[in-house]
Amino acid sequence: MKSILFTFIAGLLINTVNATERIFTNRNGKTLSDTIIKFDFDKQEVFFEQNGRIPLEVFHDIDQAHILQWNQQNGFASTMRFKIEINRDRWARMKQEQTRTPAYIEVARMPHFNTLLHNTTLLESYEAYSAISLEALGFSLHMRNQNFFPLENIRVESKIIYEEQSYLTSDSMYKSAQDIFDELQTEQRIRIRSEEIAILVPLEEIKLYSATAILSKHALDRSNLESSPEEDEDTSSIDGLGDWSDHNRDREDAFVGVWFRIGIPSPDGDYYWRHVSIPDDFNEKHRWDEL
Repeated sequence: MKSILFTFIAGLLINTVNATERIFTNRNGKTLSDTIIKFDFDKQEVFFEQNGRIPLEVFHDIDQAHILQWNQQNGFASTMRFKIEINRDRWARMKQEQTRTPAYIEVARMPHFNTLLHNTTLLESYEAYSAISLEALGFSLHMRNQNFFPLENIRVESKIIYEEQSYLTSDSMYKSAQDIFDELQTEQRIRIRSEEIAILVPLEEIKLYSATAILSKHALDRSNLESSPEEDEDTSSIDGLGDWSDHNRDREDAFVGVWFRIGIPSPDGDYYWRHVSIPDDFNEKHRWDEL
């Protein structure tokens, strides 16, 4: 039991990022080559793998900055000391429904006249039900600093990915009778958001948000009111318009995933990133720069 406990504690001490050997210089110009194991923020002491504890003030200013940034990165990388959690939020939602008598519009152009002539005919034997809904979907990121020291210059970036559907329709009114609304095209949309946090003091919590995905859903159902139960509605047709049921429509956008990456400057000047996403494995299956 003692052996297991010792192994666990040792694992916590060695659970550091970028724990590589480096040359450090003191204020007198003397150097040592060693690996940082731990930094005691309260006592301002560095614990090295070979040389043990050394006060921070002994080192040159450049190395002091390196050690302090190493400590911040190490505290940021700890899932126990820096908590991150992602939640789904529905910020707004609306739906509009309508049932009405549809109209058939004939358009013609008279010779030598630029004005189009319209003839509108109400189709009393038919009923059209239409519905469109919009949802503003976003996600919140909760962060909590449980270190005994502040974390500085945190960068939070997020990408929300969704698929937007649209009908394959003609740009010309004269060719609209050829439109087939059951043929849809899908395009992937990505919205990006980035924020900077100057400092998170010990035990401070903060909530940030992703960009918003506007998801829409559209349905149009047309039925023949005069058709008997035994009659197949798909046989109903109108001169010049074709089968009425062929003009039913249904499309719906779809959420794909959201990805937050949270970074802090490393001692070497790059960023050390932590990732959280929905679905959980989304950030493992994709590359950030390829989205």
